[in-house]
Amino acid sequence: LSRFYTVLKQFLRNDQGKDRYQDNFQGILSINMDDDPVFQELVKSFVESLPERVEQLQQAVNDESWEDAKTLAHNLKGTGGGFGFPEVSTVADKIQISIINKDFPIVRPLTEEMQELVSNIIKVA
Repeated sequence: LSRFYTVLKQFLRNDQGKDRYQDNFQGILSINMDDDPVFQELVKSFVESLPERVEQLQQAVNDESWEDAKTLAHNLKGTGGGFGFPEVSTVADKIQISIINKDFPIVRPLTEEMQELVSNIIKVA
């Protein structure tokens, strides 16, 4: 799991090689996960749950079940950052705000962005 976080940190760097989120909480990715096996297991469970969560979100969007989609996006927004995946939270927040603002045409591309992001997370996990 430590290797996973090392690889993930590489993807969270901006063009100048600096952490995108270095000014914001230093991120969970800087925590030595070997020191907390319970948290390691929670992160692993979260990562394993991501494909299903995003599939449920995609289905709600396809069905135009906007309240369900908003709730699913809200849940991803809250858990993403808490488990060290701030980009999951960022995209989920954009989805939730778009639904609240009834800007439905932008929700589908954002959901596709979330699917791509989760695919990348799973590849390096």
